[in-house]
Amino acid sequence: MTHLGWTLNDVPADLQSGIATLVCQDLAEQVDEIVSGLAKAGVVHLDLQRSGCNLVVNGQGKVGLIDFDIAVIGGKPISAVISERLKEWQNNGAYDRTTDVLTEQLSRFCDESLRA
Repeated sequence: MTHLGWTLNDVPADLQSGIATLVCQDLAEQVDEIVSGLAKAGVVHLDLQRSGCNLVVNGQGKVGLIDFDIAVIGGKPISAVISERLKEWQNNGAYDRTTDVLTEQLSRFCDESLRA
């Protein structure tokens, strides 16, 4: 657990259903808030994992994004590897793709937590 909450994979089993219910209530709004915040700040998170390990959620169902070590700020990649990942991100839909990935991760968390 970080000071922001648990990663999606680490939410305690006895809390998953309740937290997932809260997340699901405003999932689209929370994803929009994260992505619009990134876009306004000119930040590109280039390390979104399908597992959802870069997303955290607190006990009130508030979602956050962590792990910005592979990120671009203001369009300026700091290495050739990050430059290539930025091009891939741009070619794969940019912030629209980020929205899709975050929505998929959070939806999977909700589905799996509420099914258990």
